[in-house]
Amino acid sequence: MKIQNQGFDHIEFIVGDLSKHSLMWEKMGFECIGKRDSKKSGIESVVMSQGLTRIILSRVTDLKAAGNDPRVAFHERHGDGICVLALDVENSEEFYQETTKRGARSAMKPERFESALGSVVRSEVYTPEDIRFAFIERKQNKSNTTGPALFDQDLEVSTLKSPSPFNLKLVDHLTNNVDMGQYKTWSEYYQKVFGFNITRHYKISTGRTGLISDVMQSADFKIKVPINEATERESQVQEFVDRFKGAGVQHLALFTTDILDTLKKLRENGFKFLSVPPSYYKEVPTRVPGVTEDLAELEKNGILLDGEGEGYLLQIFSEELVGPFFLEFIQRKGNQGFGEGNFKALFQAIERDQFKRGTLK
Repeated sequence: MKIQNQGFDHIEFIVGDLSKHSLMWEKMGFECIGKRDSKKSGIESVVMSQGLTRIILSRVTDLKAAGNDPRVAFHERHGDGICVLALDVENSEEFYQETTKRGARSAMKPERFESALGSVVRSEVYTPEDIRFAFIERKQNKSNTTGPALFDQDLEVSTLKSPSPFNLKLVDHLTNNVDMGQYKTWSEYYQKVFGFNITRHYKISTGRTGLISDVMQSADFKIKVPINEATERESQVQEFVDRFKGAGVQHLALFTTDILDTLKKLRENGFKFLSVPPSYYKEVPTRVPGVTEDLAELEKNGILLDGEGEGYLLQIFSEELVGPFFLEFIQRKGNQGFGEGNFKALFQAIERDQFKRGTLK
C-alpha cells in the first residue's frame, strides 16, 4: 500500500456556513480552486488551496437529495468539523481491499470518476468512529500540477498546486482526540489497519489535568497522527470529545517555511493565538541549543521552540476556529519531532483558555 507525494491529498470539513468558513481560509492566504454545486448530491463544496494543502469545505443544502450521505449524519452529531482525511495513494483499490481485510469498516467501495482532464478512483473506510479515511488515486491527462485537474466526482479544479502567500506548504500532521478508555482501540486500529508504528509515547500532567498520547506514523513518515486521551474528565482533551460529541480531529498542523512572516500576516488578518508565560523562554537557550532566530523576537510573538536529537522546530497554536478545533503552524529546522518539550507549556496555555471560558476551575 503506497502513499504518494506529500501524503495527504486533502482534508474535508463539513460546515453549516460555507461563506463564513471560506472567508476564514481566504484570510490565511488560501485560494478557491474549484466548486461543486448541490443539484445532484444535495451537498455543495468548495476547494481551498495553498501550496499542496487542499481543504474541501462542504455544506448540506438538500437533506432529501443528500439521502444517506455520511456527511449528513456527521454534521447532525458533531456540528462543524473534519469528516474526511484523504490520502494520496498509488492504488485506491489495493488500499481499500487491504484495509477492509485487516478489519476496517467499509464506507465506500472503489469508484472511478472521469472527465476530459483525467480520472479519479476513490474509496473509503471508517476509523473506529465516524471520521473516514479516503484513498484517492488521481491520473491527470497532463503530467503537471499547475493546470486544471479532475479532483473528485463532478468536481474539477484549476490547479493542484497553489501559490503560498502565507508560506504554508502542506499538512504536517494532525491529532485525534479520543474518549477516555478508547486510546488503545485507536492505537491498535492504526497499527493493524494501516501498519503504522508508534514512534513516540507521552504522558503529560500539569498537576490539574493531563493526557496520554501515542504518535502513530506511516513507515514512509508521510502521515503522522498523535492519538490523545485524557487522564481526567476535566482535561482539555476530554472537553474536546464532550463538545464534539465523540472522537475527532482536534487540530491540523500546517507546515510553513517562515513562521514569523506567516504569523505577522495572520495577525494582520485578525487571527489570535494561545500565549505562554515569559518564564517559558528563560530555559530555551539551554534546552534548545543552536537556534539562529532572534530569541527576543520569538518571545515577542509567543512562538514555541523545541528540539531533541538533530535540529529544532518552531510552532504556535491558534485559538479555537471551528467549534473546539484549532490550527498549529510549524516550521522545522532539521527536527522531525512534535514539540515534546512544549507539550506541558501548550497544555497549560489551553488550561488558561479553559479558565477564561469557565470550564476548568
